[in-house]
Amino acid sequence: MTEETGDLYLVWPRGLRPPEVSMPAGYALRTAQIGSGDRDRLRELLAAGGRHLDAVEERQLFDKILPNGLFFVVDEHREARRAGIGDAVGTCAALHDPQGDGHYFPFGGELGVLVVQKEHRRRGLGHALAAACVRRFRDAGYRSIRAGVDLDALPAAHLLLNLGFRPFAADETTVGRWRRVYDRLGLVFDREQCVDAGSYHTRSR
Repeated sequence: MTEETGDLYLVWPRGLRPPEVSMPAGYALRTAQIGSGDRDRLRELLAAGGRHLDAVEERQLFDKILPNGLFFVVDEHREARRAGIGDAVGTCAALHDPQGDGHYFPFGGELGVLVVQKEHRRRGLGHALAAACVRRFRDAGYRSIRAGVDLDALPAAHLLLNLGFRPFAADETTVGRWRRVYDRLGLVFDREQCVDAGSYHTRSR
């Protein structure tokens, strides 16, 4: 969308190698088992992040998740194991969303539901989760990989920029919005870092 109120997206650049998945000590990354209690774990993590899905939204979400594309970070610290709470403290999903935003993202994949519990943030867990999703997309042959930007959760956008994502510029209005986002993040905006819609759409095929 190009309107001032439309969605903003970050995209994974062509030719950029998938990032390494590096876990800090005391944590482990695992893929979710959709048919198990992991559905409840995902609900709990989303609720902790302020997102509550109704039955329809939840079904739509699970319908989009790639096989082995929902990741959890598990707290394996000794104190957590002793208390019996050594469980998921963060999540992220690789979503198949071919419709995307209009025609911009044919056969597109979207990185979604990136959540890390507040007390476990700033430890590299979000970076590891997002990296795992990008690698899952690349392993599945996706060339169009994006992440929506929540203007009320800009630290996540900062994380994804550090990972290697780049601003998607649908038009010059979008570029102006990105400038303001960078200002809010305290970053220097470089127009050359933007991925323009025309070239991205052509190369997504």
